Amino acid sequence: MKKIIVVDLDGTLLNSKKEISKKSKEYLLKLKKLGYVIVIATGRILASALHATNDAKFANFIISNGGAVLYDVKRKEILSSKTIPKEMILKIWSTYDKTMSTMRFCASDKIYMCGVVDDIFSVLLKNNEELQKISSFIHHVSISFYQNEDVTKYYQKIEQTFPLRVGYMKDSKKDRYWIEIHPKNCSKYQEIELLAKKLEIPNKNIIAFGDSLNDIEMLEKCGIGVAMKNAVLEAKEKANFITKYTNEEDGVVEFLKDYIEEEKKF
Repeated sequence: MKKIIVVDLDGTLLNSKKEISKKSKEYLLKLKKLGYVIVIATGRILASALHATNDAKFANFIISNGGAVLYDVKRKEILSSKTIPKEMILKIWSTYDKTMSTMRFCASDKIYMCGVVDDIFSVLLKNNEELQKISSFIHHVSISFYQNEDVTKYYQKIEQTFPLRVGYMKDSKKDRYWIEIHPKNCSKYQEIELLAKKLEIPNKNIIAFGDSLNDIEMLEKCGIGVAMKNAVLEAKEKANFITKYTNEEDGVVEFLKDYIEEEKKF
């Protein structure tokens, strides 16, 4: 019976240099050749996920933008995508204020920024006219604040205003929260579930690795949820297992080696 191995990127498969080690690449590629289905599930936009993994040759699929995009690595094709309605994008834009450090409107290939342009995929969004041009293909919006207390205030306001999936986000790198806004009924786990059904692989045969708040649902609901040693406490509390090693120490691969060897005994 085939199995799906789902891996988050930042704080999970990638180290602090935003790189995946040669050891991890080679081991996951070996598992892929043995018939395991390797799935990357990340909050990054698709272009960024491909860049960070050198086109993800060790994987079969990429779920990017927090669950909004499903990409077939072999075919180099987007299989499905969900976008936030255009009118909602324009309303979210109107909430931008001085408490926010950045507001990111994330497509699959670019990040349109209010605030500081902070990576190679981001471009400055200067005015409403520019927003109008790109507003029909935004998969998710990410909003950062200067103070954590402002995150809570904004969350309460926007959750009541917009019929979208609004969530807190925090990763294992720093104690700072931000807001992620996605289309309704869109998450990493929901896309994993749909993919597994298409591949006719039961949920019990899905192993998921993560470290952050946006990984909790898949850690809790996939057959086997594995939190990284460096994961946030909330993720560890919902996982079936915690890795012995961090993302700096190839924690995903070291866990899989032990787990797969243990399976062979039965």
